[in-house]
Order: sequence, then structure tokens, then C-alpha cells
Amino acid sequence: MNRLTLKQKLRVPLLLCWAALLIVTVVNALDAGNAQMDARRADLADVTDMAASIVADYAKQVDAGKLTIDAARQQAIARVVAQRYGTSGYVTIVGSDSVMVAHPISPQLNGKEMSGFRDAKGNALYHDIAAAGSSAAGSGYLTYWWPKPGETKPS
Repeated sequence: MNRLTLKQKLRVPLLLCWAALLIVTVVNALDAGNAQMDARRADLADVTDMAASIVADYAKQVDAGKLTIDAARQQAIARVVAQRYGTSGYVTIVGSDSVMVAHPISPQLNGKEMSGFRDAKGNALYHDIAAAGSSAAGSGYLTYWWPKPGETKPS
């Protein structure tokens, strides 16, 4: 350190401070991104729980003899697919056999077996959805590429 000039001695702590600030900024940005993703997942879990509670209510009505199973199924599907969240979020219903029960934005998919369908990145979307729903946990999160309502480019 004795061989350094005064200018160099003053620059070393300054460079170390800049490096430390850069590291803190990057770590904070990563933490903020993770916190946003966790919040998004919690919001999606809430939406899914609400849809499941609608279905459970109709199941109770069937058990009580107030509705037939077919009437309850039709009414539950109508209520679930009518749900919206955020600016473009919607709920679809996919069976454990990868058959599309109800898709509110693309009703032409209703009743179709979708296990072979691939998203824009090649992921087996509906197979993965059915696998997550059929897992021991009964839930899960996927990342997939699909056009938002009113758009043509997948995101």
C-alpha cells in the first residue's frame, strides 16, 4: 500500500464502495423479483381456491338433494369460467385426463383431449396442468407461453 500514490489510495475505497453498491443493488433486484413472483403465486392460489370453493358448494347442493349432478356440473362450470382477475386473467377447467372441460376465451377447445398440445416453447401444457392437479399435493405452478386475451404473441 505504501507504493500507491495518494490518488490511487483514494480511488481504492471509492471503487470498493461502488462494487459493494452494485452487489447490494443486484441482490435487492433479485429479491424484489422473487417477492413479486411469490405474491403472484399467492394470488393465483387464491383464485384457484375460490374456484374450488364454488365447485365444493355445488357438490354440497347435490349431496343435499337440491340439484342433480348434471345441473350442478353445468352451473359450477358456468360460474368458474365467468371468473376474471387482473386485467386479462381467467380460469379454465382441465380434467385429470387432459380433456379441456371449459375454456372461457377459446370455447372451441371445450371437450378436446389436449395432452399433445404444446405451447409456443414446446412445453406439453395441458399434460403438465393435469399432472400438477393429479399430483399428491393436488396443485402446482407452471410456466408456459400463451397469448393473452386480445393478443396474438405468446407471453
